[in-house]
Amino acid sequence: MKNKLPIFSLLFLVFLAACGGTGTTTTQPTATPAPTQPAVTPTPTPAPHYKVGDSAQTADGWQITLTSATEVDPTKIPQYQQIFPGMSNDQTFLEYFVTVKNVSGQQQAFRGGDLSLQDTQGNGNFSEQGSGLPDQPTGVGGPIAAGMQSKGGTVYIVPKATKAFYLEYTPQSGPIVFWDINV
Repeated sequence: MKNKLPIFSLLFLVFLAACGGTGTTTTQPTATPAPTQPAVTPTPTPAPHYKVGDSAQTADGWQITLTSATEVDPTKIPQYQQIFPGMSNDQTFLEYFVTVKNVSGQQQAFRGGDLSLQDTQGNGNFSEQGSGLPDQPTGVGGPIAAGMQSKGGTVYIVPKATKAFYLEYTPQSGPIVFWDINV
């Protein structure tokens, strides 16, 4: 019987090796997926709205002040029907003045066309008048030296029934600036 024990021991070891070795099993850890976070969408900051008399500093180096905005009754202008033959009885003039100061530190050109008028519904199809009114304002624009300012204005023909407008400055870079106008 002593002879058979080594054979059984040897067979037992072969059996263990065939089954995976020593009898201990190792498992590879499985990756636990990280909890997903919902994508965060930043809320856009609405453009600030200024009032008549307020100054706004723009991203492109201007300090713009809407100094006044008034309705001008066309019937107070002598011969307005001859000067503005296409103007109807349900229209009036809106005249505004701005002061533009160059705060950029170097000479730059202000583009008056970057200022536009629209009503609160987004309609901006108003006729801009270049001449004809007494004391017609001169437009603002052109080269302005650093630290210097320019003053000017514009006249639009607008519906008499519309009393709320926005003057909008759309720079070449940076956010749009709005002034609320109520006449």
